[in-house]
Amino acid sequence: KYSWKSEIIKWLEIKNEHKVQVINSSNDTIYSKASFYIVSYDLVRRITKVIKKIGFNFVVLDECHCIKSIKTQRSQSIIPIAQKSKRLLLLSGTPLLARPSEGFAVLNCLRPDIFYSFGSYGRRYCNNGIKKQRSYFSGASNTKELNLIMNKIMIRRLKKNVLSQLPPKRRQRIEIDCDEKYIEKIVLLPN
Repeated sequence: KYSWKSEIIKWLEIKNEHKVQVINSSNDTIYSKASFYIVSYDLVRRITKVIKKIGFNFVVLDECHCIKSIKTQRSQSIIPIAQKSKRLLLLSGTPLLARPSEGFAVLNCLRPDIFYSFGSYGRRYCNNGIKKQRSYFSGASNTKELNLIMNKIMIRRLKKNVLSQLPPKRRQRIEIDCDEKYIEKIVLLPN
């Protein structure tokens, strides 16, 4: 969260760092004068009512693969907030589609006009909904169509294509104070 804060301040040349608020706990006061709010997925779930009142112009969901299951409380609290924003950007370094069923929540978040129902999505792209004891979507179908749609709404960058644009790795030694009893435990850890 603090890396995001420092990058926002740096790249947008924000002079007053209080314009970027990192929310660490449900007890934190949320400042209405802030322009940016940085909050974890799990904390959003706990403060959904407060967050909904803000009304965002732009939402960025970093590591958006964390909302790949539409059934989780995390997804159910974050997706409506993200969908109400004027602009939405989802970021992930993890491929979404091990199975097409895992992509629905993210696609629904981005384009609820196209991906409005998991049932219709599952019948179209998840091997037509193989029936077991209960309705269960597995496998893949119409993958070329799904791929075409996804290529219209996402940008994929491979490491090999952007490696020359990345800064070199920077290693830094940071010494921290630590209680002796913890140092002994760390030193005695098996390799």
